[in-house]
Amino acid sequence: MIQTENKQSIKEISHQDIYSLYDSWEQLQSWQGYYWF
Repeated sequence: MIQTENKQSIKEISHQDIYSLYDSWEQLQSWQGYYWF
C-alpha cells in the first residue's frame, strides 16, 4: 500500500515516487528469479 501524510490520491504521486517504485519492482523481480530458476 502507498501511504501519504495527507491522504493524497494516487494520481498525485510524483515522478520520483514512480521511478522509486519501478526500481523496487525490478529488484523484486530479480530477487524472485533466484527462486524460480
